[in-house]
Amino acid sequence: MARPRGQRGQVKLHGANWLFVYYLAGKRTHVTLAPYTLYPFRDDEKGREQVREQFTDKISELLRPANADVPSAPLLDGLLTAWSSLSHNVTGSDANNASNLRVRTT
Repeated sequence: MARPRGQRGQVKLHGANWLFVYYLAGKRTHVTLAPYTLYPFRDDEKGREQVREQFTDKISELLRPANADVPSAPLLDGLLTAWSSLSHNVTGSDANNASNLRVRTT
């Protein structure tokens, strides 16, 4: 199973505006960040990253509810470490049951 990841969203130039596109509650959402005339960066990877840097706070605020259900990396690392130490310290007949351990986050 792959590690769940929070979404970053997408910064893109659409017409005369910089947009931020992300998914919220399963629906694609578009938010206008600013007019292109105020932030005339090129429409390439570097330019989109510059716009993302300019609006880091606003983007973080928009993504907070979208990523609320995604466990944080430190939490997952702690759970994986605990599971790993449990599975390596089990011997004998319990070793067969070690593969049945499941970690559930709620």
